[in-house]
Amino acid sequence: MFSQLLGWIGGVPPSVGSFIGTVTGSTLGLVALLLGALFNAHLNRKRDDRLRADEAQAARRAIAAELSGIVDTLARNADDLATPKGSFTVPDIAHQVRVFPALLPKVGLLGVDEARAAIDAYAMVDQYCEALLLKGGKLHDGRPDRRLVLMPKETAASVARHNRAVVEAIAPTIALMKAPSTTGVAEEKH
Repeated sequence: MFSQLLGWIGGVPPSVGSFIGTVTGSTLGLVALLLGALFNAHLNRKRDDRLRADEAQAARRAIAAELSGIVDTLARNADDLATPKGSFTVPDIAHQVRVFPALLPKVGLLGVDEARAAIDAYAMVDQYCEALLLKGGKLHDGRPDRRLVLMPKETAASVARHNRAVVEAIAPTIALMKAPSTTGVAEEKH
């Protein structure tokens, strides 16, 4: 069969041979071009996935760092409330939130459980001032750059318990953000 094909090609006029050569070369060039484009797309996709995974990890670290600072503030305040000398002021911890609003466009890079945990933690931080007001606090006008809540002395133990409860509620979110990701963009198969 192959020898018949070679015999046929050898017997064709030069113009037809030139045409067959041109078609064969063009076809091989097109196949090579398509294979190169597909391989390049594969490499670009891998790079994009790696960049998304890096962005998601950076977002996790930033959320963990910010929530850790808030937890430290709450724990320190709870310890300070062990011996109140009278009425006391408590800062609204929602004013410590600076990073999360900037990260909102990147929340979609997190896994569903991570995003939900972060949103729930920040909702709790946002509702902290309202919880203090419900315990008998009053907004204090002393500092325009921060919102302070003036609390009666008899609420010290209740505020300390509330602070510790918020710390306990936020701690798993911090741990989740610090743990290696098990969900999210990096692990999805495309």
